[in-house]
Amino acid sequence: MMKKILFPMLAAVLFSGCVSTEEKKAQELNNRRLIYALEYPGTARLKLTLDRGGDPNFKDKYGVPALVKAVALNKMEHVKMLLDRGADVNAADPDGETAVFPAVSNNNRKLLDLLISKGASVKVRGRNGKTPAMEAARLGHFDMLKYLLEKGCDINAVDDNTAGLAAYAATAPVKAIEQLKYLEKNGIKADVQNTELMGSPFLRALFFDRVEAALYLLPKMQNLNADRRMKEIGRLAVYYAIAHNRIDLLKALIDKKVELNYNEPFYYKFVKKIDVKGVYKLAARNDVIDKRYTPLMYACIFGRVDMIKLLVYSGANPMIENNEGQKAMAYAKDSATSATIKKLTKEWYTARLENKKKTSGLVIEKDTSIKRASIFDIQ
Repeated sequence: MMKKILFPMLAAVLFSGCVSTEEKKAQELNNRRLIYALEYPGTARLKLTLDRGGDPNFKDKYGVPALVKAVALNKMEHVKMLLDRGADVNAADPDGETAVFPAVSNNNRKLLDLLISKGASVKVRGRNGKTPAMEAARLGHFDMLKYLLEKGCDINAVDDNTAGLAAYAATAPVKAIEQLKYLEKNGIKADVQNTELMGSPFLRALFFDRVEAALYLLPKMQNLNADRRMKEIGRLAVYYAIAHNRIDLLKALIDKKVELNYNEPFYYKFVKKIDVKGVYKLAARNDVIDKRYTPLMYACIFGRVDMIKLLVYSGANPMIENNEGQKAMAYAKDSATSATIKKLTKEWYTARLENKKKTSGLVIEKDTSIKRASIFDIQ
């Protein structure tokens, strides 16, 4: 009697398990087909997969929701169908980016309006804390940026790297200055003074080769000799200007009091003083310590004759030695550069000699890192 009862029950359990497994496999297959269906022009395939039980909130193998992918593909009808079938309008990918982000990236106002009408938030945060407004500013979608701010995006939000909207606007391939002016007009807090490497609008503009935006921001910043961080920003900017042959930027940096003559910190002087059998120079040559190239040295390395003239006439000292014991003229590689720096060095020496005639001993600078001038140093 017991066997008659247990056997049917066991069979029922096993049978139901098999059916459940088969159903699960069918469901997974249908969901994968749903992702593929998004790429087809019509909605017939998507409707078929949804009618067969496809999950409108299914995520692909990378964790991207079907709705986010449909928006990225600019498929308005597919998006409408997914939303009508219950897709979560605020579902996010592994970076935290919802369907709002691809709508902004594609500059698709109609899709964005649809998402907002269905309850999508514009205050979400994506990778590194980026907001939709930051994405619009980064790409130069000026009208989209204004629309997002009207819809509630925080104009003073900052990402995980302390970069605000101005930092993103400064990197835009188009309308960068227009966006910066608009943000200033509408009360953005002055993050142009941000001195963080990834948060400074000025530095980000240079990183993305947006020199015009950098030139627009530079006059609004404090002087580049104000403190240690501003000096570092100035050094990076000078190197960029020389490497990219932007004499207009170099002139603007000089106007903002960029440091032209680097002096060695105390620990450099100390290590140099107790140098043991060339250890100091060996460390400098292998980048263990900073070689302390001056802007004039970089101009000689790159052969920027006009920049060499500008730097010397603006106060650059051609007699300063770096940590390898080399002066600027040692880095002139071509005849034009070599002739220019030698001529200017002699002129600089003669002018300094005239100014120091009344003093006892010819000392160019009080700093011991700067060598005494000698006519024998000029070849």
